Amino acid sequence: MAALVLSVLPLLGGCESSPAASPGESAHGPEVNLPAAIRPRIGVAHVFDGQPLIVPVYVQGRVEGVSVSAGSITLDAKLHALSPTPTAEAPGVDPDGAWLGASPSLRAAQPGEDPVAWFIVAQVPVDIRDSSLRIGDHSVPLVMHAPAPPLPSLRPPVRGLAIRAMQQSKHLLAALQRAQLDPALRWRAQSLSVALEIPPPSDVISPTDSSGVLDAAALHHQSLWSAALNRLSILDAALATDVHWRLVSVVSFGHGIYMPVWPAPDEAMTRMLETLLDAGAPDEQALTMARAWVESLPDAAAWIIDDAGWIALAQPTRSTPGEPSLSPSAPGVPDLAQSVNEFQPIAAVVNFLEGRVIAWAHAAGDVGPPAEPLPVESFSSQTVKAGPMADSSRRSLGGPPMLQIRVGGTSITRPAIATSLAAAPPGLLIGPLHADLTGWAIAAGANAPPMASPLGTKALLYRNTASGEAHTGAPDESSAPTGWTLYVECATAPRRGESETTEVRDQVRIWIGPSNAPRALRVGPNGAVFEEGVRESRFGERQYAPPKLIGTARAHIQADRWSAWVSIPASAIEAGPSLRLGIDRVDGLGRHSAWPRPMLPWQIGPGRVIVDLSTWTLPGEHLGTTESTGR
Repeated sequence: MAALVLSVLPLLGGCESSPAASPGESAHGPEVNLPAAIRPRIGVAHVFDGQPLIVPVYVQGRVEGVSVSAGSITLDAKLHALSPTPTAEAPGVDPDGAWLGASPSLRAAQPGEDPVAWFIVAQVPVDIRDSSLRIGDHSVPLVMHAPAPPLPSLRPPVRGLAIRAMQQSKHLLAALQRAQLDPALRWRAQSLSVALEIPPPSDVISPTDSSGVLDAAALHHQSLWSAALNRLSILDAALATDVHWRLVSVVSFGHGIYMPVWPAPDEAMTRMLETLLDAGAPDEQALTMARAWVESLPDAAAWIIDDAGWIALAQPTRSTPGEPSLSPSAPGVPDLAQSVNEFQPIAAVVNFLEGRVIAWAHAAGDVGPPAEPLPVESFSSQTVKAGPMADSSRRSLGGPPMLQIRVGGTSITRPAIATSLAAAPPGLLIGPLHADLTGWAIAAGANAPPMASPLGTKALLYRNTASGEAHTGAPDESSAPTGWTLYVECATAPRRGESETTEVRDQVRIWIGPSNAPRALRVGPNGAVFEEGVRESRFGERQYAPPKLIGTARAHIQADRWSAWVSIPASAIEAGPSLRLGIDRVDGLGRHSAWPRPMLPWQIGPGRVIVDLSTWTLPGEHLGTTESTGR
């Protein structure tokens, strides 16, 4: 958690250019037995007329107080330690905070707690000029500013964004409300609210922060960007609008879903802000740094949603053209017995350019016209379906098969899962599950590897013999029914308090069959198995048809995990024999994860892979027999 806090807070007191903490130093206390010390986490300290000085610091060892001076004047300063705001149970889900890359809600540290952030807050006399700020044994330049101007007005510089729809988007409103809780993000939320004519959320950052340090930090952070953007708007109004919009931009994901997609603070952003705040930096240098930051941002983002879930249905669907997997609805009836194991990946793209572009996807190296080119509006997302890819297990290629995704003039390559996963004794190991995609990841082009789920989830697909004797090595599954079984094992968080246990809310969905005819088996720690379909969602949230109890799986609960053995229905087995499979989990703390691909937080169902069941053979068995397929 400390790492998450530190990823957001370095700019609060100015622009960090100092090196990272040396061994033994951290933002929240000693790591080795070294003398007590305090060191600034910034390279320059900025203070605005009428506001207190606030400086994030590293603290090493036990520090009772702090000495702060500006030039020859000793300042009235106080050291503040902050800790995460506690909850009744273990820290729960914060989907909007995760999407934004926000730090957790903080408050003043209590006795016995390990702080995750330290700040110095000092009152600066009005007659002090630029000088050197000394904190303990360390000095940084102190830059005095006139009162901070208001943030420049912003009109989204892109066409096609439905302002009224954004004003009514509960996803966007919830994200802006959450951004208020992070001192580094509050100014972005307020600036965007004004631009979209949305009533600004409450200014309160944390009702439990009686010190007011977080409100002071948020005001200071806003002042830094207000001063920087106002200088830029004087030099080049169009460039200032581009920079401002990219800092607070919103992307339409379809179905009335609008979400902030904000770039994370990085070296290029820091250099731009430093230069714009430096009165001694020539105007041309300030313009160059601003242009360099905009140019460092990707023009598009792309990621694979589904590798092998899309098949031709016996009846047409009402699915929105171009969006077959993000919001499937009213599925037709697939003829699984006659289906062919084709790999037809589906990718999602985002256009960060002003103006409409055309997007499509195809297997790398393919020639000829794109399978299904689709228009993508400015700051909007779309799904594109590639043409069928041959099973790479049946052809000789160097390296994994690649999907080439085109978004306007941008070409993005992503590795595809264009091969069947072979089921063989003792079983096909499935996992890890991946945490949901975030706005920060998409703003960076969705190029980072997926993050593993905070709570581990594993699964094993295996086949029982006709006699019911299992050949897997998994614990005591001899009582499982004949056929294919998925053993799932889910780590759980330590229990806290006597309220409803997290296990009651923990659940896994096993998605079987094609993704455009979704069908899920839901199971929890009590072993009850429900079958769920998916119904249309006007706003794109996960919505399921009324569940139907179809049986009870064998389940086992331990102190740190629970497990269940779920029988795969014979009707889900396709020709080959094969099985299209995906898994997602909402753990007891409300956190979502999925396999084989990460999902958007509101996405309905994960992608699929094809599992080749014909590869499962035991001594004395022969391929192609009824017994060997489990059907």
